[in-house]
Order: sequence, then structure tokens, then C-alpha cells
Amino acid sequence: LFGDSNAVHIKLSPRGYEIEHVLKGDTITEVLGYVQYDAEDLVEGMRRLTEQALQQNRITLAESQRLLQNYERSLRSYTYLSS
Repeated sequence: LFGDSNAVHIKLSPRGYEIEHVLKGDTITEVLGYVQYDAEDLVEGMRRLTEQALQQNRITLAESQRLLQNYERSLRSYTYLSS
């Protein structure tokens, strides 16, 4: 539904268990790529929208920068909720 989740390979032993391998789940960028969306194009579109909003005095420069930073960080993040 939202891409591959994080997974862990665990080996049971007489002493308990051992973590053998950790597999990282998909990022939002990877999942969007599966359905033919390009993250760079999405960021560029958001950049254009924030520039328009700036020119129309609907947001400040600081708000524009924060919005773009959060957007780009979100695209690099894990698709499932995390702490």
C-alpha cells in the first residue's frame, strides 16, 4: 500500500535471539517513482508555487524556505509513520 516497510531478520539461538540484518523500507520518493512521479519535478513545481505566493505577498521568504525544506525532507522520509 505505501511501499516496503522496514524489516528485520532475526535468528533464534539458545541464548535468545540475534539481529542478522535490517532492511530499510521505501522512501516517499521511491514509492512515487513506482507510479511514474519524479521527485525533482514535484520539488520544482512546489518551488514555482512558492515563488508565485511570494510575489503575491501571500507568504514570507522565511515561510517559503521552510515550506520547501519540509517538502524536500518529506520526500526523503519513510512512507510509514515514525517517531
